[in-house]
Amino acid sequence: MSGNFYSDNTGYNAKQLNIQSGTMGKSVAFESFKFGTHIVSSAEETAVSIKTGITVGGFIVQVYKSGELFGSYDVNVSDETIIVTINDDYKLTNGDVIYWFAFVKN
Repeated sequence: MSGNFYSDNTGYNAKQLNIQSGTMGKSVAFESFKFGTHIVSSAEETAVSIKTGITVGGFIVQVYKSGELFGSYDVNVSDETIIVTINDDYKLTNGDVIYWFAFVKN
């Protein structure tokens, strides 16, 4: 594929996204999903509340501790907030990294 590709400040290749969304047969608006990274602080070691800015209908959450993916934690949603909490097998600690992706509720 040839052409002039450029990126905005978020690191997304705008021209490539336009091509990809066009091949899906449906236009995708960035307002329909949000994503980000959250680093746990010592004040959040029992629960982390992540404000997404959209009413969450679905989500993907991954928690990393010292660069390793953990699979044992609880995640709930309340309106625009993803809540990651501890359970019997996992304790949040300062410096843990939470990657999240939220889909808008239709």
